[in-house]
Amino acid sequence: MTTPLLSLIFRSPPPSSPSLTPVGALGLPIQVDSAAWAIPIDHDLHVLINHGGTTVHLRVSPSHQVEELPPLPLVAAGAASCNQALLITGADADGRALMLSVTADGTVMWRVYFDGPTPTRWPTPGCMAQPVAVLQTMPEILEVILASPQGMVKQRAVAVGGPPLDVAIADETIWAAWGDGTGVHAVRISATGERRFHRTTLAPANVAIGSYAGGVCLAWNQGSSVFLVQAPPDSLTSQTPQRIEMADASGGILAFVSGTNPLLWAQHVVAIEDEPPRWISAIAQPGHNPLLIEGSVFAVARWGDGVVIVGATELRFLKQ
Repeated sequence: MTTPLLSLIFRSPPPSSPSLTPVGALGLPIQVDSAAWAIPIDHDLHVLINHGGTTVHLRVSPSHQVEELPPLPLVAAGAASCNQALLITGADADGRALMLSVTADGTVMWRVYFDGPTPTRWPTPGCMAQPVAVLQTMPEILEVILASPQGMVKQRAVAVGGPPLDVAIADETIWAAWGDGTGVHAVRISATGERRFHRTTLAPANVAIGSYAGGVCLAWNQGSSVFLVQAPPDSLTSQTPQRIEMADASGGILAFVSGTNPLLWAQHVVAIEDEPPRWISAIAQPGHNPLLIEGSVFAVARWGDGVVIVGATELRFLKQ
């Protein structure tokens, strides 16, 4: 039995229409407590929901049939796809950091634990030549960890700044971006080494980095505005930034949604004394008006030729 549908509210500022249009909704069988992820594998969408001390695993078919797979024995902190399987990082019942590899039918193929102190930034999983994760146990160092059924191997430690700090893993490359009083920094980490970039701006409130077909995207909050650079990696510091309209969602979290072209998600909470908080999100592509969403959004992902949003009690589907 599904929970009562609590709809997110969609709107768009005038004068033009956004590039994304709501086309449907699907109730979740369980309410999101604190965090959720949406990961496409083949034609299905896998939805992970933190609930109590476990992670609920749902598989959604293209016809929007929901199947509940076995719960996963951790509180998830990150998820990604790798070779038609899920990589999920998080903490077990004892608070130990670990990674699971889970098949598309919900079978745990292997689990391995991270050595050392409890991370201050929990591991972000990704797929390169093999499963990989990045984490922090010290604020100035980003650790790159290779994972396999045999265990974890620390590949390298990379000097970073922040917070704010964002990471992205795609196309055999790890990107990290952060802001400080001199502007926005980024480092590209690959098998051949590291390359660093710097853009002079006013101190950014937040940063986001992501890859797309042919290049990399870097975005940052500056006051009430969001600026974005999309360029081939070697031109990251020379391209002129675009101002992206995010309306009331500016000033909070900032993230890129993986895909072949840039899609930016911003979310901001409006807190007024003696009133419940209001969550406002915006999803935008360069050159288009944003789609504004009122209500708690826990994840945004591309699925097929559209976009899916994970709310507290529902999935909402958007057409591009």
